[in-house]
Amino acid sequence: NMLARMGFEVDVAHDGFEAVEAAKGGRYRAILMDCQMPGMDGFEATRRIRGWEKTTKADRSLIIAVTANTMEGDRERCLKAGMDDYIAKPIKRAVVAEILEKWLPDNLHEEGEEEMTEENHSGKESVDLAILDELQDLMEEGFADLLKTYLRDSPQRLMDIRDAIKAGDAEMLRGAAHTLKSSSANMGALLLSELAKKLEMLGREGTTKGAARLFNQALAEYKLVKEVLKTRL
Repeated sequence: NMLARMGFEVDVAHDGFEAVEAAKGGRYRAILMDCQMPGMDGFEATRRIRGWEKTTKADRSLIIAVTANTMEGDRERCLKAGMDDYIAKPIKRAVVAEILEKWLPDNLHEEGEEEMTEENHSGKESVDLAILDELQDLMEEGFADLLKTYLRDSPQRLMDIRDAIKAGDAEMLRGAAHTLKSSSANMGALLLSELAKKLEMLGREGTTKGAARLFNQALAEYKLVKEVLKTRL
């Protein structure tokens, strides 16, 4: 229920054998691996999954250990087995959200969170057309090239923001968000620029906490901006 409220679809494996088979048969964004499962523990299940991935050249799954042990060295044991991160029991919602936000910032949605979508946000409002018209008058023949450059570079800035959130790199977040903020403002994409400004401020404060929600909104907003700008090419 906790994961479902965060926007994830969940499958449950009852032991390590089921976990391995599920990992082979499904394409999961994340696997929360209980280290103390019956039959085959999470350490062995992870080793088998990693072995299967290597043999079949399958994409590496994100595996997060869930364990009741909190002794020194437990985290290192989990990482050595091939797990990517570690959550200690008792499981707390805030801790789970923080870990998933770190690794899957583009997939974390709290239930009831209002997202910027085409249903509740008109594309025409995404770009201030007066600013765009003024820019076109100023740039003349160079206007189309400027739009193309923005549409080419902005997706990379968004991916840089996503990667910064995954890595917990506040300075990288600040830099990528600053660039997106400035370029979007120049295009008249003021709502996107404001979201980027909020992300930049988080980076300046030395944190990426809370950035995933802003990133989701910025990603949705950029899609609307892109549709408006493409009509001016």
